Amino acid sequence: MKGTFDSPWLEQLFLEYIEEKDRRQNPETVYKSIARDKPLFEKLGQHFSGPGELNRAVFWRNFYELHRTRTGQLYAFLQEKSYLSRTGVRTDDLIRQQRTLKLLQSMPEDFREVATAYHGRLTAIRQKKLDANWEPDDYGIGTLETIDLTIRFIGKFIRSLSKRGLKGITEVTSDIVDEYIADNRNIGGCIVDFMHWLHREKYILFKYKSDWKAQKYSVSRPMNDDKYDLLVDGFLNGLHPLKESLICLFALVYGIRIDTMLKIKTRDFRQDGKRLFLKLPYVELEIHDVVAVMVQKYLNETSSVNPFDAENPYLFYGWAYNEPLQYDSVRNVFSKHRIQARQIIPTAVRNFFDNGVRSPRVWMKSLGISRRTAAKYYESYNPTVLEEMNLNKRLYGSIK
Repeated sequence: MKGTFDSPWLEQLFLEYIEEKDRRQNPETVYKSIARDKPLFEKLGQHFSGPGELNRAVFWRNFYELHRTRTGQLYAFLQEKSYLSRTGVRTDDLIRQQRTLKLLQSMPEDFREVATAYHGRLTAIRQKKLDANWEPDDYGIGTLETIDLTIRFIGKFIRSLSKRGLKGITEVTSDIVDEYIADNRNIGGCIVDFMHWLHREKYILFKYKSDWKAQKYSVSRPMNDDKYDLLVDGFLNGLHPLKESLICLFALVYGIRIDTMLKIKTRDFRQDGKRLFLKLPYVELEIHDVVAVMVQKYLNETSSVNPFDAENPYLFYGWAYNEPLQYDSVRNVFSKHRIQARQIIPTAVRNFFDNGVRSPRVWMKSLGISRRTAAKYYESYNPTVLEEMNLNKRLYGSIK
């Protein structure tokens, strides 16, 4: 191993890394990893002059696009050995920051300055909320996830302007915006807000007025009955990977939202004889027998592929050291099965209705929703409406 790198500190770090892997993995796996991991350390040497220079922000700025499993092992090793200090920012948020910055840099040159300024406005909102003791992992305006999505939507709009031949944001007109929103109504609110900001900041002289309105339904619609039954049967009968099936069953059967699901730790399960319970922040759920068998199998047979993260406490662990699966990874699982996150709670409420549980108080406790949200579902969901939803598949969706 000696002479592998020109830099003594890098060679020592690589040797320590391989020795640690050798203690945790079989020799054949370690031997194969030497050639694969060497380029990661070479890249490390390109961006850091010594172990004291290592930090998470710079690390992910240069490594976030590489192979996640290998990068995750290096990242876990550096954290475990205290070469990288921990911060309150989650790894997926650090990656989102880098992805957003790269997106801004890729904007058409004539629009890059205004897009960067709008990004500055969003980050200022985030900082204001953080200064007011807002929790960094709360959701809504100001989260890094929302900022990332917003810049993606604005980038899509800006590219459409550039394709039209516009040479700057000052050339945009109401007619152009109206036409774009008509074709992209799902992001209309984001574009309207952007246009209002452009006027306030004097980038454009006219005040944009739009007839765009948010979705007319007061609450989201549940999943169609036939599609629900087809999906759940597939997950229960082993037609899909175990981890993937449990993620979807927790969402569809128990109404557990993504943010809550990712916080579940293995210690949150409690065995009482043959019964299995799951403790959530707002309620303790009894898991159905068939799902409990799947959970036990998952706990017994599944372990992290990252040798430096064997003690990860989360039920659904990811590739980042001591952290759960990334939010986007769960959304990718949902996307694979054509499940929309906004269907989770309304589908659970529909199931309550079907089983004769029509008390908003029970929904509040079981699903962790507010009194106001429960009241909206109670007003919107009644047997007549639910029957119409299942019959009128053209309006409410069908199996795809």
